[in-house]
Amino acid sequence: MDPKDRDRDVIAPLGTPGAAPAAATPSTASADADAPVAAAPVVAPAPPSLPLAAIGAALGAAAGGLLWFAVEYFLHFQVGWIAIGCGVAAGWVAAALGRGHAPAIGLLAAVFGALGVFGGSYASFRAQTSDAALRAEAAKVVPGYTEATSAEQDAFIAGVREAVDERGYVGFLMDDTKSLVWMVLFGAIGLYYGYRVGAGTPQPSA
Repeated sequence: MDPKDRDRDVIAPLGTPGAAPAAATPSTASADADAPVAAAPVVAPAPPSLPLAAIGAALGAAAGGLLWFAVEYFLHFQVGWIAIGCGVAAGWVAAALGRGHAPAIGLLAAVFGALGVFGGSYASFRAQTSDAALRAEAAKVVPGYTEATSAEQDAFIAGVREAVDERGYVGFLMDDTKSLVWMVLFGAIGLYYGYRVGAGTPQPSA
């Protein structure tokens, strides 16, 4: 055979236009189909922050306590819905700043929710027993107070102030069983709703 013809026979299957490409073998196609696909990276959510949750619970409870103070001081009555609001506000802001719901966040919100109720009531008590409030009340109900000299008025208010400070907020509550029971109930309401909102609804297990 001529050497040129032999080279032509070898080159033709590889370089001649129109030559059919080598078909993929079944084993190669199967390996490509079974190759694993890279999964997108999963970013784990940040864990709840208890310090931020505590700040949030305090802010929410302070807002509810301020509303409680305003209603009790200016309108002279207590509203159970505000106790619910103290707990809900404490739980909601705690979960928002604390980056999620958790039992620990619920406990923080529960404590601050109850503190919001009692704090607002205590602030109202102190405002109603301030020297200015005592003088205004004495001018209305104490006979002869307005005709007394300034020194006599000061002495009278000083005596009332001493009695008020001696009994204190708790003492006044203990003297009125009805008020004591209602305050305990309102505090429990703030406690319950603070935990319920802060902890969140438990998810059923799979």
